[in-house]
Amino acid sequence: MNELFKNDSVHEIIQVLTDKDIELPKWDDLKKEYDPKLHKIVTDKTTRKAKVRKSGLEEPARITYASQKLATKRMTQMMFTIPVGRIYKIENDLQQEQADAIEAVYKKMRINAVNKKRFHAYFASCEMAVIWYAHERKNKDYGFDSDLKLRCVCYSPMETKYSNIEQADIYPYFDEYGDLVALSIGVEKIEGKRKVQYLTVYTSDRIRIYRNDGEWELSSDVENPIGKIQGVYISRPEPIYENATNNTQEIEYTLSRHSDIIRRNSAPVLKVVGTLVNPHDKPATDVSREVYQLESGGDIGYATSPISSDAVDSFVQTLKDNIEEELQLPNLSTKSIGGIGLSGEARKHLLTDARLKVGDEEGEIIEFLDREFSVIKAFIAKLNPKWEKTIGELEVEHEITPFSMTEDMDKVEVLSRSTGGKPFMSQKTAIMRAGYVEDADEELEQIHDEESSGMNFDIFAPTE
Repeated sequence: MNELFKNDSVHEIIQVLTDKDIELPKWDDLKKEYDPKLHKIVTDKTTRKAKVRKSGLEEPARITYASQKLATKRMTQMMFTIPVGRIYKIENDLQQEQADAIEAVYKKMRINAVNKKRFHAYFASCEMAVIWYAHERKNKDYGFDSDLKLRCVCYSPMETKYSNIEQADIYPYFDEYGDLVALSIGVEKIEGKRKVQYLTVYTSDRIRIYRNDGEWELSSDVENPIGKIQGVYISRPEPIYENATNNTQEIEYTLSRHSDIIRRNSAPVLKVVGTLVNPHDKPATDVSREVYQLESGGDIGYATSPISSDAVDSFVQTLKDNIEEELQLPNLSTKSIGGIGLSGEARKHLLTDARLKVGDEEGEIIEFLDREFSVIKAFIAKLNPKWEKTIGELEVEHEITPFSMTEDMDKVEVLSRSTGGKPFMSQKTAIMRAGYVEDADEELEQIHDEESSGMNFDIFAPTE
């Protein structure tokens, strides 16, 4: 990348960096699927024309079904409702201090909430990037005195109103071996009354900002403080709701047409067969109780409505089942679960398909989290120079636990049976896995102190 910066013009550099060598769906196209307000049923003015009635202009029904947005939300919930676990390989007290410092970084960034927002954008728009940086502020947040505080900014092509993260154009640049050697973030800002484009380019040794106010020019060029790209990038070839659009459109058009029929036939229709004795006795609109005299052979009664809701309900449900089966994301609404009467063991297996889907998706996401962990380690080494030569040896394993309707006691019972009722976990590990305390060692020590002192916490202790 340095050779590129030295030998080519700014225009050529920008052209190379923004020429993606991976093909991804454009968000402008995906947005028409993701946002139900942009679905064809809403914008269709050809087959869904307004009709002229005696009472005036009648607009056709336009019922939307947000299956794409629901699929994105459901996938995010399945993967991140239970926070991502981090299991450190601790070999000494120093590594424990380093792990505590990194955990403090995650805690201050509220990483569990960040994960939900940024991966929602990833599942919907097919790509996402996160940039970590340090800004000057004295603190002791990480267990040592520091002049710098770590922050991160997440980007996706989605508008912020959809994702709650920053909107930007993301341009990864890979070498011939598939390694990321530059990550560029393009944003547009309003300065005065003019739109100005910025492209920030992160490489392993430089951070460059290019500005376009009619022509691209280099605005800033500084050294990268950590010696590696301080950002992480992830992409996918299709959104999580791929191939759901056709079934969704069919649901929307079916429900809308059925709504039109209901609207036109909601009031009772009076049918008169024969000739009225008094021609002036025409049935009045919306009058349900009247007496009419007919000549011999006549009849009067209400016409049967042409509405057949059972067929429509069955058809729509079939389409919904197709969507759920293809996406492997079940309907978890209260009506759906309660209506089918699931309970006990059956409810435990309701999410089996979705858990398999999580297994398909988690590989790329864990790689992303591992790379992010590496970036944070590099920053911590700069914040605390004493750890610069040792923090690289700290290892962590990220663990994604799919949401489940099973109780923790079910897992404990299975493990206990498999060991014949013998202990299968140390007391310290159980305390850590429970997640009720921050320091498992301190809690275990406190438990031992209480046991050795013979303290009794029974509310109804026996009296002499």
